[in-house]
Amino acid sequence: MNLFSRRDFLKTTALASGTTVISSNALGSSNIQKSIPEDVFPSEAQKEWMKLGFGMFIHFGINTYYDMEWSDGTLNPSKFNPVKIDTDQWCGVAKAAGMNYVVLVTKHHDGFCNWPSRLTDYSVLATPYKKDILGALANSAQKFGLKLGLYYSLWDRHEKSHDTDIYSYVNDFMLPQLEELMTNYGEIVELWFDGFWKYQKTGWTKKNQDIDGEATMIERNTQRDLDFILTWRNEGAYYWQMDHVYQTIKR
Repeated sequence: MNLFSRRDFLKTTALASGTTVISSNALGSSNIQKSIPEDVFPSEAQKEWMKLGFGMFIHFGINTYYDMEWSDGTLNPSKFNPVKIDTDQWCGVAKAAGMNYVVLVTKHHDGFCNWPSRLTDYSVLATPYKKDILGALANSAQKFGLKLGLYYSLWDRHEKSHDTDIYSYVNDFMLPQLEELMTNYGEIVELWFDGFWKYQKTGWTKKNQDIDGEATMIERNTQRDLDFILTWRNEGAYYWQMDHVYQTIKR
């Protein structure tokens, strides 16, 4: 997964819409400003998102206990037993460092859920630990005055319907899981979606030799970014039914 700064994200989004990105110094010229369509500038929602600034991204899950970054959804949950976990300590560090929010990987590509989802048997409930990691973090974030964000992998290597019936997966599995996440843990300030490229047919032309679907970092350039965005618009939003996803989130 390529890592973008917030500035890179906004720059890439502007390029995808066929607009010209101008540096902050250039914006001092009223003539240049007048030549830019109004919709090039960030919306009010984007401005609020940008104000979040510095935050902590927490990638913690079953792979942590197997010393792996990725896995295929078959790791035995019995090894996941974080009896010394201290989400207050996580949030205390974030607050002391000047961070304003935390983002937890609720489910990575392996499908293991850091909350007790009723949609799968591959979650904290299947472990000796049994407790809700996300719930603990949500409480700690509130205690330390931090906003809470969630990462959720669209790709699920444990849930079989992902590979056999993508429409059933989205409607009968993914949307109900997102409803759990958006209902039970208070205000959610942002969502990360990852893994859509398992169904893509265009966009990235080369793939990492070891991970099917993952592009190599060295290839990143403006045209590749544009190809990726267009692929998402033409394919990703269709396969993943993002109109329904966004409706669920807003509701």
